[in-house]
Amino acid sequence: LEEEARWLRLVGRNFEAWGDVLLPAPLSASPSVLIETLVPGAPIGEYINFAAATASAHDPIRGRARQLSVAQRHYIVQRGVDIYYKMLLADNLMHADLHPGNLLFSADGRGGLGTIGMVDLGMTAVLTASEQHNFIGFLQAVGEGDG
Repeated sequence: LEEEARWLRLVGRNFEAWGDVLLPAPLSASPSVLIETLVPGAPIGEYINFAAATASAHDPIRGRARQLSVAQRHYIVQRGVDIYYKMLLADNLMHADLHPGNLLFSADGRGGLGTIGMVDLGMTAVLTASEQHNFIGFLQAVGEGDG
Protein backbone atom coordinates (compact mmCIF):
# COMPACT_ATOMS: atom_id res chain seq x y z
CA LEU A 1 0.00 0.00 0.00
CA GLU A 2 3.04 2.26 0.21
CA GLU A 3 3.18 2.09 -3.59
CA GLU A 4 -0.47 3.16 -3.84
CA ALA A 5 0.32 6.12 -1.55
CA ARG A 6 3.12 7.14 -3.95
CA TRP A 7 0.70 6.97 -6.91
CA LEU A 8 -1.88 9.04 -5.00
CA ARG A 9 0.72 11.75 -4.35
CA LEU A 10 1.97 11.77 -7.96
CA VAL A 11 -1.43 11.69 -9.66
CA GLY A 12 -2.75 14.17 -7.10
CA ARG A 13 0.01 16.61 -8.10
CA ASN A 14 -0.76 15.99 -11.78
CA PHE A 15 -4.40 17.03 -11.25
CA GLU A 16 -3.72 19.79 -8.71
CA ALA A 17 -4.76 22.54 -11.14
CA TRP A 18 -8.03 20.77 -11.96
CA GLY A 19 -10.32 22.08 -9.24
CA ASP A 20 -13.08 19.62 -10.09
CA VAL A 21 -10.96 16.43 -9.99
CA LEU A 22 -10.21 15.16 -6.50
CA LEU A 23 -7.97 12.41 -5.18
CA PRO A 24 -7.55 11.25 -1.61
CA ALA A 25 -4.35 12.39 0.06
CA PRO A 26 -2.40 9.61 1.77
CA LEU A 27 -1.99 10.35 5.48
CA SER A 28 -0.05 7.24 6.49
CA ALA A 29 1.05 4.14 4.63
CA SER A 30 2.70 0.84 5.45
CA PRO A 31 2.96 -2.42 3.49
CA SER A 32 -0.43 -3.51 4.86
CA VAL A 33 -2.34 -0.30 5.74
CA LEU A 34 -3.14 2.91 3.84
CA ILE A 35 -4.93 5.77 5.59
CA GLU A 36 -6.14 8.52 3.28
CA THR A 37 -8.47 11.49 3.26
CA LEU A 38 -12.09 11.06 2.23
CA VAL A 39 -13.14 12.11 -1.27
CA PRO A 40 -16.80 13.18 -1.41
CA GLY A 41 -19.23 11.54 -3.77
CA ALA A 42 -20.90 8.31 -4.76
CA PRO A 43 -19.43 5.80 -7.21
CA ILE A 44 -20.41 6.71 -10.76
CA GLY A 45 -21.54 3.11 -11.14
CA GLU A 46 -24.46 3.91 -8.83
CA TYR A 47 -25.70 6.46 -11.36
CA ILE A 48 -25.48 4.16 -14.36
CA ASN A 49 -28.75 2.56 -15.31
CA PHE A 50 -27.85 -0.88 -16.59
CA ALA A 51 -31.43 -2.06 -16.95
CA ALA A 52 -33.52 0.94 -18.04
CA ALA A 53 -36.11 -1.21 -19.80
CA THR A 54 -36.77 -3.55 -16.89
CA ALA A 55 -35.86 -1.61 -13.74
CA SER A 56 -38.70 -0.78 -11.39
CA ALA A 57 -39.44 2.79 -10.38
CA HIS A 58 -38.15 1.91 -6.90
CA ASP A 59 -34.77 0.70 -8.15
CA PRO A 60 -32.10 2.85 -6.41
CA ILE A 61 -29.87 2.78 -9.50
CA ARG A 62 -32.68 4.10 -11.70
CA GLY A 63 -33.59 6.68 -9.05
CA ARG A 64 -30.03 7.98 -8.91
CA ALA A 65 -29.84 8.14 -12.70
CA ARG A 66 -32.99 10.28 -12.77
CA GLN A 67 -31.45 12.69 -10.26
CA LEU A 68 -28.68 13.74 -12.64
CA SER A 69 -29.36 16.54 -15.07
CA VAL A 70 -28.43 16.14 -18.72
CA ALA A 71 -25.65 18.68 -18.13
CA GLN A 72 -24.28 16.61 -15.21
CA ARG A 73 -24.39 13.42 -17.28
CA HIS A 74 -22.53 15.15 -20.11
CA TYR A 75 -20.02 16.56 -17.62
CA ILE A 76 -19.31 13.12 -16.10
CA VAL A 77 -18.66 11.55 -19.50
CA GLN A 78 -16.61 14.44 -20.88
CA ARG A 79 -14.54 14.93 -17.73
CA GLY A 80 -13.96 11.18 -17.49
CA VAL A 81 -12.55 11.21 -21.02
CA ASP A 82 -10.44 14.29 -20.16
CA ILE A 83 -9.02 12.51 -17.10
CA TYR A 84 -8.25 9.34 -19.04
CA TYR A 85 -6.57 11.18 -21.93
CA LYS A 86 -4.54 13.39 -19.59
CA MET A 87 -3.24 10.39 -17.69
CA LEU A 88 -2.38 8.47 -20.88
CA LEU A 89 -1.13 11.22 -23.16
CA ALA A 90 0.21 14.00 -20.93
CA ASP A 91 1.28 12.14 -17.79
CA ASN A 92 2.24 8.82 -19.45
CA LEU A 93 0.33 6.88 -16.78
CA MET A 94 -2.27 4.14 -16.87
CA HIS A 95 -4.80 3.66 -14.05
CA ALA A 96 -5.36 -0.03 -14.74
CA ASP A 97 -8.41 -0.25 -12.47
CA LEU A 98 -10.35 2.79 -13.69
CA HIS A 99 -13.99 1.72 -13.65
CA PRO A 100 -17.28 3.30 -12.47
CA GLY A 101 -16.72 2.07 -8.91
CA ASN A 102 -13.38 3.90 -8.67
CA LEU A 103 -14.71 7.21 -9.98
CA LEU A 104 -16.88 9.22 -7.60
CA PHE A 105 -19.31 11.99 -8.50
CA SER A 106 -20.44 14.71 -6.16
CA ALA A 107 -23.03 17.26 -7.26
CA ASP A 108 -21.80 19.52 -4.47
CA GLY A 109 -19.18 20.93 -6.79
CA ARG A 110 -17.03 23.98 -6.50
CA GLY A 111 -19.39 26.31 -8.30
CA GLY A 112 -19.72 24.06 -11.34
CA LEU A 113 -21.58 20.91 -12.31
CA GLY A 114 -19.87 18.77 -9.69
CA THR A 115 -16.62 17.08 -8.84
CA ILE A 116 -15.13 13.77 -9.89
CA GLY A 117 -13.01 11.82 -7.46
CA MET A 118 -10.55 9.11 -8.43
CA VAL A 119 -9.75 6.34 -5.95
CA ASP A 120 -7.94 3.01 -5.77
CA LEU A 121 -4.77 3.89 -7.68
CA GLY A 122 -2.90 0.77 -6.57
CA MET A 123 -2.82 -0.58 -10.13
CA THR A 124 -1.27 2.48 -11.76
CA ALA A 125 1.76 2.15 -14.01
CA VAL A 126 4.08 4.26 -16.13
CA LEU A 127 3.64 3.42 -19.80
CA THR A 128 6.63 2.35 -21.84
CA ALA A 129 7.31 4.32 -25.02
CA SER A 130 5.92 1.41 -27.03
CA GLU A 131 2.74 1.21 -24.93
CA GLN A 132 2.14 4.94 -25.24
CA HIS A 133 2.74 4.77 -29.01
CA ASN A 134 0.23 1.91 -29.28
CA PHE A 135 -2.40 3.82 -27.27
CA ILE A 136 -1.95 6.89 -29.44
CA GLY A 137 -2.31 4.73 -32.56
CA PHE A 138 -5.42 3.10 -31.13
CA LEU A 139 -7.02 6.46 -30.29
CA GLN A 140 -6.13 7.81 -33.72
CA ALA A 141 -7.72 4.77 -35.41
CA VAL A 142 -10.88 5.17 -33.33
CA GLY A 143 -11.03 8.87 -34.19
CA GLU A 144 -10.71 8.04 -37.88
CA GLY A 145 -13.33 5.29 -37.67
CA ASP A 146 -10.69 2.69 -38.56
CA GLY A 147 -11.03 -0.18 -36.18
